[in-house]
Amino acid sequence: MTKKIYEGVLRTNPRGFGFVVINDKDVKDVFIPKTEMKNGVDGDIVEVEIKNVTSKGLDGRILKIIKRERTHLSGIIHSKDKKNEYYAYVPLLGSDWSVIVQTSQKLKFGDRIIMEVIKWEDKTGNTITKMSEYLSNISDVAKDTDAAIAAFNIKDTFSKKVIKEAIDLKITDKDLKERRDLTNLTSVTIDPIGAKDFDDAVAISKDDQGNFNLAVHVTDVAHFIKANSELDKEGALEANSTYFPNRCVPMLPHELSGGLCSLQQGKIRLTITVLMKFDKEAKLLNYEIVRSYIKSKK
Repeated sequence: MTKKIYEGVLRTNPRGFGFVVINDKDVKDVFIPKTEMKNGVDGDIVEVEIKNVTSKGLDGRILKIIKRERTHLSGIIHSKDKKNEYYAYVPLLGSDWSVIVQTSQKLKFGDRIIMEVIKWEDKTGNTITKMSEYLSNISDVAKDTDAAIAAFNIKDTFSKKVIKEAIDLKITDKDLKERRDLTNLTSVTIDPIGAKDFDDAVAISKDDQGNFNLAVHVTDVAHFIKANSELDKEGALEANSTYFPNRCVPMLPHELSGGLCSLQQGKIRLTITVLMKFDKEAKLLNYEIVRSYIKSKK
């Protein structure tokens, strides 16, 4: 039997196993058990061999790491040995992975740092790193968000190309002509007071027959994101915005997430709207889905 070998991106699970997303779209994701992970880390480009085809999907093993996704790691100092070498716990890698930190700086238990990887090893050896940035001690909760962004490699900046593309976007008269004008509705956003962007809005009214007309609006982000544009590539890479108690790391630049795609009070915004009619007993009589534009009242 000919070995089936493919390249793909490794996605890991905290429990130790992973899946390889194959570059060939005709091949499903390959499950990699914990014992066959080699020293793969989330995001690595790997070569994988398919071992079994089951009713649940494909099982395989990682043959080699083609390209490392990460050059830096975030970790917490947990001990120091007799040689005065520091050891760090790296949340991304888990507690089974031994990571040595080379530094001339004096550190203490609980210090959170960023490390540059000098040499990767699997769980049976020591991965060698050198400290590149001091973040804080774990006792400083004010730095928890910064530490989490670093630990999970959350991208919080955008390239000049992406920002320029976002800045250049506008709502034109042509955009409005192709949509249903719903600015006459008393639409209000439904996000909390502390929200940085407003994605949804509703409007409700009662007609002469006693029926209720409900409009649910969702901001039409897709209108601004053209296929294969820099914004499209960025959105696919980030996949979602990340919300922390005191901060949001947006999937798209603020010019969109907090601007054109935010249903701000008193401003024309493009939306997808579901128009529904209910009777007195709240039974749905009919509905319609339309491309629209609204002006939020509050």
